[in-house]
Amino acid sequence: MGNLSGNERGLIVVVLAAGALVVLFVFAGLAVDVSRAYVVKGELQKAADAAALAGAGELYELSPSAPPKLSWTNAESAATNFIGKNVVDNRALTDGQVVAGYWNLASPPSSTLHPQGTVPGRCSSTGAECNDNSDCTSTEVCVQIYAPAVKVTVSKSPGNNAGPLPTVFARVLGWNEFEVTGDAIAVSGFVGAVPPGLAYPFAITSCVVNDYFSQIPLPNPPIEVTDDSVYHLKNGTDVSPGQWTNLEPGKSASAETLKGYIENLLDPKDGTPSPATGKGDPVFLDPGTKAVLYLETQQLINAGRGLVYMPIVDCTIAPGTVMQIRGYVAFQLTSTTTSSMTGHFVATYTIPPGTGPGGGMGNFVSAPKLVK
Repeated sequence: MGNLSGNERGLIVVVLAAGALVVLFVFAGLAVDVSRAYVVKGELQKAADAAALAGAGELYELSPSAPPKLSWTNAESAATNFIGKNVVDNRALTDGQVVAGYWNLASPPSSTLHPQGTVPGRCSSTGAECNDNSDCTSTEVCVQIYAPAVKVTVSKSPGNNAGPLPTVFARVLGWNEFEVTGDAIAVSGFVGAVPPGLAYPFAITSCVVNDYFSQIPLPNPPIEVTDDSVYHLKNGTDVSPGQWTNLEPGKSASAETLKGYIENLLDPKDGTPSPATGKGDPVFLDPGTKAVLYLETQQLINAGRGLVYMPIVDCTIAPGTVMQIRGYVAFQLTSTTTSSMTGHFVATYTIPPGTGPGGGMGNFVSAPKLVK
């Protein structure tokens, strides 16, 4: 440029500046198109999340005469219907893809569902494949390895929801449209995890659970279970329905600790929340009657809070030992004495928030939960 005149050099500067402004405007416009695409993608993702949760909430049919029954059809219909309740890019969604199958609880998050014919469980002691408790020995429960799940995919793409998304400024770079997608997977299953403050500190045995829920239809009125009576006989040997537990693997907790757990169930402002527990966690079975706990439990019943959630352990229990949680069961406490309590299993209940799938099969399914 050393041989150019001042006017020529000025002209070149003007041309370069004009070119830079054009590039700047193109990229600014591209940012507008990309930002809009991200907003739409976020809306699609929220729609997919909501529809998947709606589907997972209908995976099980609840009946007063039978344990929860899996229904793929109900789940897929609920998810499909919920898609149309969402608005994306100022338009109601009109279509989406819904698939129901099994989610592997042990695998890292992925988009893969196993087919509906997958054998979902393993027996708690032998590890044999099982579809329900009847496939296991009488002392085990069928613990879910694969949880029922619903996958929902919604997109603005050719032929779907008035898509794809047209661009304005990105056309300069050859991008006339964007295809945008949201997808989600939600699960529900027999409860394998509970949040702090939910579990009642009494471990019930799989023998009691299996024997009761093998009766179809379930007894009406339900059979009452008393923790100091002989409820079941196995090969001529008395089987205890269960035993108090501190819900932790360490040393035996004092009766006051367990009383604090029950007080917290009575009123969350009082007592101490029981620890969060899950399938496979070791828990210590406390020895002793612990009369104060029966008195506290009667207050729970009197306050209308007698529906509790107990951890399940394998059949043969021995106070003063550690056993693994196999799942949870919903149980309605009805009365106590100073040394015993009576109640019955329930077939209908309110699903508490914060529960997760993966437990032994019984009467208690988890709240719908997004896993992807």
